[in-house]
Amino acid sequence: MLTISDAVIFLDDKHVVKEMLMSEFEALLDGIVELPEFSTKQVSAVFIQIDNKLKIRGLVSFLISFTAQGLVESDWNIPFQQLLQSASRGPDLGGGKIRLVCRSQCSVPWHQHNLWDPQSEHLQVLIQAVAKNHLSIEQGDQALDGGWDVPDMGLDSDSSGQSESVVVSTAPPLGVDANIPTLGMSQSIPTLEPVVISPVPTAKNTSHSVSLEVEEEKSPPAISEAELSAMKSAYAVKVDRLQKSYDELNEKHQGVISSHQDSIASIKRQVKDKIDQVGQDFKSDLQQREQQLQALKGRLDIEQNRYSTLKEQQVEQAANSQLEREELLIQMQSDKNVGSEKIEQLQLAFKKELQSRMEAETAQANDGLAMREVELFYRDEQLALLRDDVSKLKVEKQSVITGSGNKVLSSLEDNGVTLVAFHEGVGHITIPSEDVGRYLDQRVPYLAERCQVSLDMFNSWQAHYNMPQCQYFDAEGRPCHRAIAKVELATSFKCGISDRCSDHVIKASDVG
Repeated sequence: MLTISDAVIFLDDKHVVKEMLMSEFEALLDGIVELPEFSTKQVSAVFIQIDNKLKIRGLVSFLISFTAQGLVESDWNIPFQQLLQSASRGPDLGGGKIRLVCRSQCSVPWHQHNLWDPQSEHLQVLIQAVAKNHLSIEQGDQALDGGWDVPDMGLDSDSSGQSESVVVSTAPPLGVDANIPTLGMSQSIPTLEPVVISPVPTAKNTSHSVSLEVEEEKSPPAISEAELSAMKSAYAVKVDRLQKSYDELNEKHQGVISSHQDSIASIKRQVKDKIDQVGQDFKSDLQQREQQLQALKGRLDIEQNRYSTLKEQQVEQAANSQLEREELLIQMQSDKNVGSEKIEQLQLAFKKELQSRMEAETAQANDGLAMREVELFYRDEQLALLRDDVSKLKVEKQSVITGSGNKVLSSLEDNGVTLVAFHEGVGHITIPSEDVGRYLDQRVPYLAERCQVSLDMFNSWQAHYNMPQCQYFDAEGRPCHRAIAKVELATSFKCGISDRCSDHVIKASDVG
């Protein structure tokens, strides 16, 4: 008795990479099974029908795409059985001419873009893979009849014109697992009734016909109830184990997620509380500083008003002195009989008095200006102190935030997350969580330290890396600036050698 088994084989450049029965492929389509090795790939595969003599009787070559999680794309759908029922004849692979469905030989045009054309090398690989029987297909007459409808396998009649009687058991349609019996099923396994299928003419001899006839007397004996119960029990145990394993993994996964979420939420609360506390302290200090600044501004306004008053008094006194001078001049001109000595004395006295008054007014004005300068200096000093305090508060706030952030970074580092930075000429460097603050604040010194070179050497290498030119200057200060080869690594850079051309490179004898 001839039985047919369905299987799917995945190929990669004329090599078999994976084999599975149709039940496993249906589990893959249902999302129960994943294939991470095929993530984000489109794979060439074949659906084949194999008899119990390990011969290929039908073949569908198709393309299948996978998501990043290793699952089949949701819109993928190819009806293998329907395509094979209307398929044309293909080559003889050892068990007669097969039914072949491929891109160039497909009866349904809208499925052609999901198919591909196999070459002779592919067919040889499939024949060898089926012969090795890695899928453990039962051979000979011991295979069980699954009770599915018998398709037209397209078996050619022999040269004598006698038809071959074959009992065919195919896999169920997509979505039904023929290898797992339904639990709790009490009815016996159905047996095939005699079926006669009309022949399909071939290109060689259209007069010959092929008929598939299932004879009741040749059918195997039905499976006993004990065997069926044992099969049911075995599959029930397997299903229970799989379900238990799934529940344990799901519970463990949920527990890990919950613990991580609780840890992250706790860290977030601590960081938020710390930030709120620092913000409140910063606001209170800022309010105090603003009050002090307002007080200083009030005192400054008072001093400015006082300065304005003194300036007005100085102007008024200068105007009075000018009037007195003019009056004395008028009096001197009117008193023509006064002697020259008396006039000189009066002029001298007038000059002295004017000088003393001017000195007094100038001293008073200078005192006011000096006081104003002192107040302005005091104000500037207070403003500088306030700015320093504000900067310190900002630094303290940033340090607190950075410290809390380090806790988050440490938590991420404990969970396998690392920080990697890339710099040209330095490459990828892994930054520990405790070095993140120093990397952000003092990046160049940190990179120089990681490269194990001095800061001056690192800066010289960066200047050379950004502009690889000869840095030689002649006696008149004119640069060479000839293009030279770029040194890619800071550890390989040497001042006076790597940054100069062959004509101006410093030799060891010159250095000595």
